Amino acid sequence: MNSVPRLIEMIKSPFNLGGEKPVRGLGILVLVLGVIGIMLALNMDTSVINSAGARVNDLNLMADRQLYILAAGAIIIAGTLMAALSGIRKKLASLDKH
Repeated sequence: MNSVPRLIEMIKSPFNLGGEKPVRGLGILVLVLGVIGIMLALNMDTSVINSAGARVNDLNLMADRQLYILAAGAIIIAGTLMAALSGIRKKLASLDKH
């Protein structure tokens, strides 16, 4: 019985969920999803087999890959900003008091 709350704390702690900065945990999660998205986009096959049986590059698939990489990069930037700036409001408020 005592191990269940400890397990919940172990799950919460890497992302700081339920703590004073839940946005930081969400930012880290978004950052990880963006990195996974870039890895999937870079793993895309952009060639197709033509009628002669040779593999040729497909410009539409290459454009899709570029779009996925761009979107995942934007997601990474958003996650980084969320994680980095999650506690800035409290820090600014404490500076105003001094």
